[in-house]
Amino acid sequence: MGHSLLVNDNSVLTDIYCANLQAYIDMTVTVKKTVDLALDLLHHSPSIDMIICVAGNDAAHSEKQATLLYEYIENQGHEIPLIFIGFQNKLASQAIYIDNKLDVRPLI
Repeated sequence: MGHSLLVNDNSVLTDIYCANLQAYIDMTVTVKKTVDLALDLLHHSPSIDMIICVAGNDAAHSEKQATLLYEYIENQGHEIPLIFIGFQNKLASQAIYIDNKLDVRPLI
């Protein structure tokens, strides 16, 4: 069983992602509503197999926060797969991008 970190402040989408990750790929999901909380978790418990970051309604703020998350992972030398969902701009070439927040199929 893997362990993923989901960064998302939308409770409805969080429930959908968590249910699908648990049901289809047997993934334990830890949810953090902000990137700051996610970074704190990564600092104290870096044993995460995958990070999923979902864009919020404020695109510019979401991209800044996602960039902070990506830079932290890079600077710490972690090789954690990073999935960005709903972002308009490609922030990191190594990340996986899913355009539609409501389409769970590419995630699983």
